[in-house]
Amino acid sequence: DSKPTIENCTFTGNITKNGNGGAVAGDEASPAITSCTFNSNQASAGSGGAISFNESQSDIIRLSTFTGNIAKEGGAVYVYQAKNGQFLQCRFENNNGDYGGGIYLEGSGKEANPILFTNCIFWHNEADYGGGAILGTKSDNLYSYLKLDHCTLTGNKTNEGGVSEGGGAHISIGSKLTVLNSLLWNNTADEYQEIYSLFTAYVTVNYSDVKGGWEGEGNIDANPLFTDPENGDFTLMEGSPCIDAGTVIEDMEYCGEAPDMGAYEYCEELSAASAAPLSYHIQPAYPNPFNPVTSISYSLPENGNVELIVYNIQGRQLHTLVNKFQTAGYHSINWNASSYPSGVYLIRMTSGEFSQTQKVVLVK
Repeated sequence: DSKPTIENCTFTGNITKNGNGGAVAGDEASPAITSCTFNSNQASAGSGGAISFNESQSDIIRLSTFTGNIAKEGGAVYVYQAKNGQFLQCRFENNNGDYGGGIYLEGSGKEANPILFTNCIFWHNEADYGGGAILGTKSDNLYSYLKLDHCTLTGNKTNEGGVSEGGGAHISIGSKLTVLNSLLWNNTADEYQEIYSLFTAYVTVNYSDVKGGWEGEGNIDANPLFTDPENGDFTLMEGSPCIDAGTVIEDMEYCGEAPDMGAYEYCEELSAASAAPLSYHIQPAYPNPFNPVTSISYSLPENGNVELIVYNIQGRQLHTLVNKFQTAGYHSINWNASSYPSGVYLIRMTSGEFSQTQKVVLVK
């Protein structure tokens, strides 16, 4: 039982054609992965586009980002017959799998010790058949047990046509999903957009915001009022019905009268401080070099029209990322350069009299 530690690493563009785990694969291990980025990795004929764990004892993945990974099962992560596991403050975005666009759990977790997802974001993940964000099912005589605590699942989908169920989560064949203090909103599927349970699967949802509603204590069905969902900002705006609508778990910290629903806690004093940055600024794109997706974050001290445009090294305009009025605050957007060749590109931000340009390098 090995216990590898992986910290502050970036895994980009790795491919396994016939095996599992495009970037990382482990058998009977107890890995600890912290502050890593997994971008555009593939297990084209296998499972776990970024990571595959087989019969692991105790997986801990925290503060890590999974973007644009692809596999048949578990676009980003595949976990097979794991006894224990935790995903803490992770973000899963634009991953794709035939089954389980973000994560595929097979015979993993225990009823008394489920695979735990805490303060995680699942956004724009896709599955062809089930579980746009998460799919949990049995393996042999082992069921999957998983728990979502303060998570946000939004904009995930299963593709239309054929079997398309559970745009957010798909739980099947005796497995069990527990959802608490979480948000499932605007996920899409042919049927059962947010959660689908199949063949004696068990789903318990409490103190959560589920579009279309879900039976359980403290649940609501109301627009969560995300700050900027088009650009991936799922913090809560002032007046959100999810503020103070959760329930306390053990010794957790929170702002206000009660915990909030979703991955981010709304704190009035922090929101007031962070709503208006002191200056215009465009952060360095990350990752850079990249293939094929990079993220650009920027700050606006006041409301105004914003342009974010991509040029080639000769200065010819290629693509407009942003061209609209935006409110003061912090914003981010992804550029998917899959249709462009390798090379150096310029990204220019303009707002009012402010203009700033940075270089990014696309490596295929």
